[in-house]
Amino acid sequence: MSTDFEIAIESCATFSSVDDGNFESRSISELVSFLRTAFRAKDFDKVEEVLVAKEVTMRKEIELLQNKYEFLRLDTLTRDSMVQQDKVEVDPKRFGKRKETFEELKEMEGQIQQLKELIIKVNEDREKKKSALEGFEKMLEVIKEAQEDDRLTIQKLNHKNSELQSAIEADKKEKEEYEKTIEELRFKNLKLEYAMEELNVKKSELESQIVVVKKAEEDGRRNIKDLESKYSKLECVKRKIEYYYKLRRRKYDELAHRVSQLEKVRTIVENGEPNASNRKFL
Repeated sequence: MSTDFEIAIESCATFSSVDDGNFESRSISELVSFLRTAFRAKDFDKVEEVLVAKEVTMRKEIELLQNKYEFLRLDTLTRDSMVQQDKVEVDPKRFGKRKETFEELKEMEGQIQQLKELIIKVNEDREKKKSALEGFEKMLEVIKEAQEDDRLTIQKLNHKNSELQSAIEADKKEKEEYEKTIEELRFKNLKLEYAMEELNVKKSELESQIVVVKKAEEDGRRNIKDLESKYSKLECVKRKIEYYYKLRRRKYDELAHRVSQLEKVRTIVENGEPNASNRKFL
């Protein structure tokens, strides 16, 4: 039954109705092809009526052709028998005409067989189409019952669609705000890049200055080492000078003491003969 439903659905997609007078001019093969695509009851009844009429007409023609064929066949057999019995000379022209008629009858016999097979096929297709129509009518009832559910579903979908549209509008506004924020951030980023370039320039300058300062510090450290070495030498010289100074000072003090004593002696001498008490200074 599902196959009949599929046939009916395919027929629904490609169906096109025809006029009443158009059926009579169609061949049986065309009518069969039409039945394969038609599914409406009224069209099926029209085609069925035409096919039945054609079937009756063909049966009559077939009977007439069969009678004619049988008559000619018997007549030919009778004449052949008479020729064989009486050895009567046969007119070649008349015999050729009868032979041609016999060939035509053979060809008609083949056509009659084809017509019989076609009629059987048409009847089979008619039964299939009837089954398909019955299944399609049942399917239409199911579809009608489902239409109400579909209507409610469509309403729900429309409501959901409205909600989605509102959400899309909100997302659109939010996107615009994001784009605006991104533009502001891009502008700030450009400013930061310019500031970074300036900082890099200053950094390069500072690095150059640091190199100069480091060089100066290195030179200063060398000078300090030289000064420390000189200071150490000066300290050594200072200690020597202080030592020599102390020695000289001591000698100077001794000499000053002796000079003082000599001055005293001289004074004593100038003032008179030295006595025993003054001799101790000499």
